[in-house]
Amino acid sequence: MNFILAPPVIQQKLKDFDISRGQEVTITVTANGTPLPSCVWFHNDKQLHPKPNRVIMTNDGPTHILKLLDVELTDAGLYKVKLIQFIFASF
Repeated sequence: MNFILAPPVIQQKLKDFDISRGQEVTITVTANGTPLPSCVWFHNDKQLHPKPNRVIMTNDGPTHILKLLDVELTDAGLYKVKLIQFIFASF
């Protein structure tokens, strides 16, 4: 049995941006790999979790999206994404 695996490769990197309070921001990262990686978002080195009507996280194949609604001053800072690739084997 042969397996072909490819490590995650970011196709679209995060960019710097400025936004005003009350606005909406969308951060997108595109990453390929075999299998496709999942991602974990961080804000100032703390893991982010979805919050209804505030923090939305979606995945569409290789594209991972973080959407912040009604941005506040506390949303300022450094955002990062960690790619995770799950590999399962069954014999």
